[in-house]
Amino acid sequence: MRIRALSLILCLVAASCSGAAAAPDPVTLTTPSVLVPDSTTTTAVPPTTTTTTVPATTTTIDPGPPAPLTGLTGDVSDQRVLIAKLSNAAKGRPQAGINEADLVMEILVEGGVGRWLAVFQTTYPATVGPVRSLREVDPRLVAPFDARVLSSGGQWSIRVALGEVAVDEGDGRIDGYRRESGREYVYSLMYDTENLPEVEWDGEVAPVLDFDISTPAGGDDATEIEVRMSARNDLTWTFDHGR
Repeated sequence: MRIRALSLILCLVAASCSGAAAAPDPVTLTTPSVLVPDSTTTTAVPPTTTTTTVPATTTTIDPGPPAPLTGLTGDVSDQRVLIAKLSNAAKGRPQAGINEADLVMEILVEGGVGRWLAVFQTTYPATVGPVRSLREVDPRLVAPFDARVLSSGGQWSIRVALGEVAVDEGDGRIDGYRRESGREYVYSLMYDTENLPEVEWDGEVAPVLDFDISTPAGGDDATEIEVRMSARNDLTWTFDHGR
């Protein structure tokens, strides 16, 4: 009995050893991840140039009418002409305000000495002088200007004639005349134009000269003129283009 039992156990063991083999577990293959960088596609776009043609324009600026007493454009003023009778004697120099004059007329008086009629319209000087007295020819010379006239006086008949063609604003008629220290008394009378009284005037300054820059036939270009007014009075006038 013990032999049969042992044989049975051996048979069971053998059966367990000789039975069909078990199926193996399935194998899972894992593919490693591969990082692929992002790809960028660059497309070169050629620059474009747009050309616009703008037609040229020309602007013409009207310089306006010429100033009546200088012939220059841009100097036109609507103020009334102011004329001052000035000394040109050696003791009367230097004159005040003469550089602002539009015109200067020189006449001879007794002794061969010159006196000026300085004509201002574009700009009034702050001070003008030395102011001297009128002479018989002055009313005829100032008549075309319809002007205000400064002087130190004159013969009564001359002042009456002046009053018929201009506004006589000589010494004693209006305020603003004064004596300047450092000058000989006869040549010391000055006038400050800020004291000019208001005068109603709606007239126009009439041109008294025809301006022409061309050289006259038979003439020569010149920048300086010498004039012998008398044995005591030699003048030199020099042109300054910058003034």
